[in-house]
Amino acid sequence: MFKHIKVLTASMILIVGSIIAVYSIPRDSINQWSAGTDVLGLTLQTDGALVGQVDNANDLGSSTYEFKDGYFDGTIYVDTLDVDGALLESVTILTVTDFLDAAITLTPAQGGFIVVKSSDSVTLTLPAASTNAGLSYTVLHGSSTIASADGAITVTLDGNASETIDGATTDTDIDAYYDVLKITCDGTEWYRTGGNIH
Repeated sequence: MFKHIKVLTASMILIVGSIIAVYSIPRDSINQWSAGTDVLGLTLQTDGALVGQVDNANDLGSSTYEFKDGYFDGTIYVDTLDVDGALLESVTILTVTDFLDAAITLTPAQGGFIVVKSSDSVTLTLPAASTNAGLSYTVLHGSSTIASADGAITVTLDGNASETIDGATTDTDIDAYYDVLKITCDGTEWYRTGGNIH
């Protein structure tokens, strides 16, 4: 009768066929949860999807009780991604193929995460620091072509006019696949505030 039982933890979920038993330690009770049944504001649909009864109302985990690892084989849809305190509300993919001089002037609206895919080196000119205090860019080297050995394809960050990045007018450290660098503006100049340079 119980050939297909999976016990995830002693205090979490027991699965028997199409029935899920949710074990609650504080109440020492087991709730039978079958397809189409509503439990604690969640619905297990017949296709296996677990959905809330109200849009944008249910949390998964909390700041106090976090899940450890997550494994997904598909697409994750998210409005805002908080990576260890850094909010990523937009992702810009810059594919540099139509710029003869391989130079792009970034706009404040492109603030957030930028993936640069290019077959040649490119210069990203930053907007004026004086009107963009608090603006951040996280720039990822996303060129995986055979030409992108270290130094072959460089993403240069260039301050507006004479404005600087950590005291220098340009930054050329993003020169290898998966290099990532975050810079933040304080209203006067730009600072390196995170990243991973290989």
